[in-house]
Amino acid sequence: MARTSTHVHEGARGRNGPPRLVFPNPMGDGDVRISVGCMMGPFTTGLIVNGQDTGTGFRVQQIQDNPAGFFADVHSSLAVPGAARGQFPPG
Repeated sequence: MARTSTHVHEGARGRNGPPRLVFPNPMGDGDVRISVGCMMGPFTTGLIVNGQDTGTGFRVQQIQDNPAGFFADVHSSLAVPGAARGQFPPG
């Protein structure tokens, strides 16, 4: 399982794919929670497939070159497989 519950996956519309970026889980108590900071490569996801982290070798340029080939998803304790998914629009 990846380290956080919000990810950017590589995968075309209607297809699943590996997480390539993971976002920090928000911190805080109660109803107000925040995330702070910027992410910088090299990226890791904590998910190992075929002996390699699924973030290995990922570059943000890949999203810029083919945004429709990526989607973001969010998981929650009530929707472990995914609460929401949003495909990135074509460039």
